Order: sequence, then C-alpha cells, then structure tokens
Amino acid sequence: MGRVTGNGIRGTEPVPRIPYPVAILAALAGTAVIFAGGVAQLAILSGPGAALALGALPFIVKDLANVVVAGLLLSRFGPSTRALR
Repeated sequence: MGRVTGNGIRGTEPVPRIPYPVAILAALAGTAVIFAGGVAQLAILSGPGAALALGALPFIVKDLANVVVAGLLLSRFGPSTRALR
C-alpha cells in the first residue's frame, strides 16, 4: 500500500506538476477571497476606509510573500496523488 500512495505514482505514470504561474494564481485567488471576506466584515462594522486601513493594508506585503511561497510549494509538491480512474 505504501508503494501505491507513498511516491505519488500510479503504476509507471508520474503525477504531473502544477505550473508555477497556475499555482501563483491559485494562491492569489485564495488570498483575495480571504481578504474580501475580512474587509467586507470590517466595512460593515467600521466603514470602508477604516476597513482598508486596518484590515488590509498592514497585511498585503506579508500575504503577497506567502502567495509566492505557497505557489512555489504547490508547484513543487502538489498534487502528490492522482485521482483513481
């Protein structure tokens, strides 16, 4: 069982890697959804200007760095398995 699932290969077919630009776009899309939800909630509670100033701007640089790292990891290590046919 470890042979089948452990190395990401089904038979002799290697699992294709996700291209780096696709991985970056996927990580960026996920981050944008999280930002949108957080800023929308803060906008309801404190107004749109304060929501952007307090809920988005302080975190943009760090989260963009996280997107780059997530894209690198996703393009290198994911997906590790192939769907069963």
